[in-house]
Amino acid sequence: DIGCPVDRLYRECGRNDSCPYSCAHLTRQVECYVDDCVEGCHCPLGTYFHNGSCITDCPCLVTEEVLHGLRSHLPPDEQRQPGDELRPGDELRPGDELRPGDELPSGAEIRIGCSSCTCVRGHMNCTLAACPVDGGFTPWTPWGPCSVTCGGLGNMTRSRFCTKPAPANDGRDCEGPEVDIKFCQTPVCGDVTEPTMEMTTEPTGVEDGLSSWSQWTPCSRSCSDVLHPAVKTRSRFCPPRKNCTAESFQEAECNLPQCTGPDFPPCSSDECKDRNCTWNPWSEWSECSRSCGVGHQRRLRTYNPPGDRGSWCEDILSGNLERRFCNLQACQ
Repeated sequence: DIGCPVDRLYRECGRNDSCPYSCAHLTRQVECYVDDCVEGCHCPLGTYFHNGSCITDCPCLVTEEVLHGLRSHLPPDEQRQPGDELRPGDELRPGDELRPGDELPSGAEIRIGCSSCTCVRGHMNCTLAACPVDGGFTPWTPWGPCSVTCGGLGNMTRSRFCTKPAPANDGRDCEGPEVDIKFCQTPVCGDVTEPTMEMTTEPTGVEDGLSSWSQWTPCSRSCSDVLHPAVKTRSRFCPPRKNCTAESFQEAECNLPQCTGPDFPPCSSDECKDRNCTWNPWSEWSECSRSCGVGHQRRLRTYNPPGDRGSWCEDILSGNLERRFCNLQACQ
């Protein structure tokens, strides 16, 4: 070891000895061949010569290939071009540019988006991945037409789509409805040339041999009040030679707006456009449908439609009618 610097030892070449002796060999800046051993003063085993001293952990050489791999998984509008400034993580000279040919200390990391490269003793360990993209909604489409043209309560819909952007790379789907529905109040029909139909979801099934129910007739009026409610009817018939016992005729109250009067005039000013839908008071309970046994009673109410910017009553589809049982004493 005579004549060697303090931190180095004289090494003889044994059989099959070869480099690396330096970090340049380890990072392949200098080629290293089998039996390419040079006797002389070298760093102790487990250490490598770099910038005039022996070190345990070699830095990594930043190459254009590494930087390109990190950039390639960014969205197109965020990708950097060769020569652009690239800032490493806080572990490495914050604020400095990182370019091909720079050294990255062992343990330091370069991170761009969701891709990263970490220097581990002269070797770059890279994990390249595109970041998750959460879905985003497009703007709402315009409202579609009202489902009825006059004299009744209808609905209208609008849509939006989870395509701005579409979810990708295990990103979250859009949260929220894709279809929006609101109620629409159509004007009073003039000379009714088409039915004033009210929305209904009642089944039209067949029972007891009877035919299916007919469609509901048009409502008898285009507005309603509790003393003179608008009604609709439907019927079904019993085929010949059938002993039908179920009812063949039904009448139901139409859920229509209150006929305008002094307490609720038509909306003709900007002030009333913000008013919300309101329910009018309930009528008195009807007489019991039976004088003994179990019958039922009903009561009605009408609604006042909202202004153009107001909200509809939450229970608008079913809140106009209530039923209850009555005369629970058995018939004698």
